[in-house]
Amino acid sequence: MIHAESIIQKAMVKHIRAKGLFVCHVPNGGKLPGTRQQKLRTGARLKAEGLVAGFPDLVLYGPEGRVGMIEVKAEGKYQQPNQKTCQAALEALGHRYAVCRSNDDVDETLSEWGWA
Repeated sequence: MIHAESIIQKAMVKHIRAKGLFVCHVPNGGKLPGTRQQKLRTGARLKAEGLVAGFPDLVLYGPEGRVGMIEVKAEGKYQQPNQKTCQAALEALGHRYAVCRSNDDVDETLSEWGWA
């Protein structure tokens, strides 16, 4: 995640938690430490443990067992192909998914989902 998105995401997490919803981040991105060989081994282990490229940044647990996902993007940034693929798979299973760039986007999304 780029620095601007990190700042936005931290604000979103605080905002969502203040609304009484449970939210967590799935840290799929980032740089792996070590040599090239160590990185390959670690990457293979993480994939075997369930890492999914393109999985959204935030998972929200709402009322009545509902689950929704938010992909955080800075202004002018857009989903990567693997993120769009993941979105399609999650939505096909009936899960809610949104791309948000601000707390206002979060509020609009929660309202659309019937969680606000």
